[in-house]
Amino acid sequence: MSDTEVQILDSDDDMATITFQAGGRLSGDQEEPRPFNLADVPSSVEADDALPQSDVFESLFMRQDSPQASGRTWEQTKVQSINLSTLARTFKKDDKATAINLLHRRSVLRLDHDLYYDADDEMLAWDASKHFLDFCLVVGGSVGLHAFIPNKVVDHTFSIALNLCLPTHLFRPKFGKLGFDPTGCMMSLGTAPSTELWLAFCPHENLDDMDMANAAPLLSEKQHGDTRLSSSHFRMAVMFLAYALSKNPNLPIYVMHQYGTDEVDLHGWRIKDVSNIYSQTTWDLRLDDLIDLNTTMASDWDQWVADAPMTWKQDGWLLSRAPVAVACRYGQNQPIANSNNDAHTQESKNWLAERSYTHIRYISVAIATDITCRRVKRWTEVPNEDIIQEHGVVYDSPDPDIREEVNLDNFPHRDPHTRRENNVYAEDGRRIPCLHGRSRRDDKPCGLLVNLETISDLFSSYIPDHDDMVLDQDAYAADENKAPSISVFPQAFLRTIGHVQCDSVLPHFAPFISHIRRSTSRRPRTVNMGDDEPLPEEYDVFGNMVDDEQGVPPVLIASACQFYNEISHRIRPSAALHDVQQGRITSALAGAYGNAATKATHSSRLRECKSSLPHQKYDNKIGLDDVPRALRLENIYIIQCDSLKPEKRNGMSIYKDIIVPLARAWSHPNIFQALRPHMCVFAPQAFPQVYQWTSFGITSLLERLWAHQLPLLEAAKKPRHETVELCSVLERTLAYAHTGNARVLATRLMRPLWLVQSLLEQGLPTFAPCIRTTTAINNPIAISAVDWPTLDNLNVPAIASKRSQVLTYGNDHFEARHTKPAFTSNCRSTSSRPTSFYNIRRKNAILEGFCKWVGFGFRLGSHFLA
Repeated sequence: MSDTEVQILDSDDDMATITFQAGGRLSGDQEEPRPFNLADVPSSVEADDALPQSDVFESLFMRQDSPQASGRTWEQTKVQSINLSTLARTFKKDDKATAINLLHRRSVLRLDHDLYYDADDEMLAWDASKHFLDFCLVVGGSVGLHAFIPNKVVDHTFSIALNLCLPTHLFRPKFGKLGFDPTGCMMSLGTAPSTELWLAFCPHENLDDMDMANAAPLLSEKQHGDTRLSSSHFRMAVMFLAYALSKNPNLPIYVMHQYGTDEVDLHGWRIKDVSNIYSQTTWDLRLDDLIDLNTTMASDWDQWVADAPMTWKQDGWLLSRAPVAVACRYGQNQPIANSNNDAHTQESKNWLAERSYTHIRYISVAIATDITCRRVKRWTEVPNEDIIQEHGVVYDSPDPDIREEVNLDNFPHRDPHTRRENNVYAEDGRRIPCLHGRSRRDDKPCGLLVNLETISDLFSSYIPDHDDMVLDQDAYAADENKAPSISVFPQAFLRTIGHVQCDSVLPHFAPFISHIRRSTSRRPRTVNMGDDEPLPEEYDVFGNMVDDEQGVPPVLIASACQFYNEISHRIRPSAALHDVQQGRITSALAGAYGNAATKATHSSRLRECKSSLPHQKYDNKIGLDDVPRALRLENIYIIQCDSLKPEKRNGMSIYKDIIVPLARAWSHPNIFQALRPHMCVFAPQAFPQVYQWTSFGITSLLERLWAHQLPLLEAAKKPRHETVELCSVLERTLAYAHTGNARVLATRLMRPLWLVQSLLEQGLPTFAPCIRTTTAINNPIAISAVDWPTLDNLNVPAIASKRSQVLTYGNDHFEARHTKPAFTSNCRSTSSRPTSFYNIRRKNAILEGFCKWVGFGFRLGSHFLA
């Protein structure tokens, strides 16, 4: 959707109150929900010159040298070790001066044994019994609203709010499968309970040809364009929906002219002059109304398009598309696969009633399991009779080919030499706990993260034990010859410890996926020509497949995964909406340069920061005793409903036969034992406090900078430009500590200041010597104009705050701010320094660029540098 098209919906049109104007402030990142994606970052802090995320992974394997000589260059500066406990004491004593001084040292963090446990510690008790549904994307397979309609004859509680006033809403899911490119074809229809409703105008070929739909890239495989309809296409869609709704005698909606009053100019008339569809913002539809609308859309779309004016069909869009419903839920964190039988039965019925899957083509789900860990005081043995009563037969191995039945009376619970538990297994291969850990009731769980240095081994280390466990390549979305692409997101400046995202799931899931596919696929993959059974429809009389080499597409595809600590759901509704990742302080400072149009936004930012700074909000959120610390393991799967057996194509079977087995697979020994060595275990008193301890120097500087600038802002004075940029640098560094997302690093400014190198090579941030910090609140951080980094060959200072200003206040605000004079004293302060002719020319060029940036429209004379 181009800027021009956005502007067509001007103040005289029906959409005036709900569209944005190009060049003005864009809708904020917090205004719309979005799926939890570790790679997400708010537009306001995404750097134009961001560091590729792959550089973070590659930096883990760089050789780290520690030169003995000291000097002013990065390479010559000595590297020193510092214990995490030292940072903890500094934070607890509120010693801001020490924390800030540490930013001038190259420091490597060491983890104390009382704050960090080995994953193989025998006193750690593990649990993987809690499972969640984090994301669900349902795509219809035919014209209509099938993805919205529940599988019920009647429901007096059902209602959806149809909203046709949302032309600017973006379709945000980054995972899953649509079966077509969403660019320019997604129309938001509002919400149902916990669900976003979308109408996708799908190309006919993708709707009619299943092979073409299946060949379409996943949302995670290819970056699509703007998903919104153009203004012309949006008006067409509204008029069709108004027509379809007007056919319902129970709704007070009318259409006087199906295609407007001017067949030549689509914008020569207003929708409200030909229909009352915009007499109210939303229309509440009952179940009968929704079914009626679905029936009308399916039966009348082709004829409505055929009768449309020729001018509506000139670009070919209307002729080549058909409306298909898409329902999306994300971030709901709903528990599933409950171990309680009654709850499990009820949940199955809920899935059955949620919708009919007869006309559904794809279901994309993110199934998450929480791995929790507690350090116990002692272990007690479970009585043998209790184990036999619950499980019956007990085995010595999860492998059905080699396992043998165990007589527990002759099988000790512990190995007499190592004192570790001797594992026994149930019929389904799951480990049976024979020891119960004992701890105090108020003991908290440990904090879990991932070892980023070794995690890539886990994605390539699977070796099947027998033929039933071999990897089925069709179960994976990725090319079998393509190595998994892994992105790492270091947390709390720990460098080698954090979160992980991959474009594949662990290969250890292959046997589980293959088993599900075999039990739910509607067509066999092979045919026996020797028996008398009728051939499946995809085979000819000679036993050759009709459709393609592999027959029916697989029922289940593994798309991607991400591992992150569950506290992420406590402190942010999505990966991009972390409080410390918004650049709020920078926005509050830069807003002082605004005008009347941006005054309200600036006042809001100022009021927000006066109440509490972003990192202080984080401190408040983690102050609760029950803060989650589990490691969330989230796999994204795609269910291709057209490949399901007819008797399995219902919500109950999808839940019981696909969702639940996938959720419970994490606790299987073949998977958990492979994963365990790659987990990092923090003591309860260290997590999530480690974020506060390691970033205390940065947050201390932000507090002092804000304390110095707030009185100036309240007095309607403007902060210095370099102060705004340094604030942006500090906020970006803090955002990296909490997210590990390299897209927040403005490299052209932050690399010369040593921040990029220190974050990648050491973890803890280090300031270059040119950055001066003081313990006094007055001007707590500064850098001279002559030392400010400049863009290569441009003699223009590098900046970090532009995006925050443009997206918060608009481009006009940013341009206006950078025409106001500043840095006068800094420019003049260099005049007393002795310098060579070369340095005079160099400083002259830098200062000239700096002054151009802030509005000095003259060339510096040499007398400034005399």
